[in-house]
Amino acid sequence: MDITIATWIHQIIPVTGTWVFIFKRISFFGSTACIYLLIMISVTYLIMRARFHKAHILILGGILTLTISSILKRLAARPRPELFQHLEQVNGHAFPSGHALTSFVV
Repeated sequence: MDITIATWIHQIIPVTGTWVFIFKRISFFGSTACIYLLIMISVTYLIMRARFHKAHILILGGILTLTISSILKRLAARPRPELFQHLEQVNGHAFPSGHALTSFVV
């Protein structure tokens, strides 16, 4: 199904400078760097508000997500699809999506 969806998207949206710019910006908000920056900002805010329990939960969620994602990627070992040229250099396996898993847990 993912091949069908990817093909459909590539047929209706041209891979041009504007669309590449937009999709790179959207992807950034789910990136590890952005998510963990938001976690650090949120933890700082929670500590300043003396909500230590919530800060601990957020820290633990971030650490567990990183660990679980790494383990699941190694177990599943699903390669990234090579249907189209990647816009960014990508490493590692495709499943589970680190973007989706981290965003969901946090």
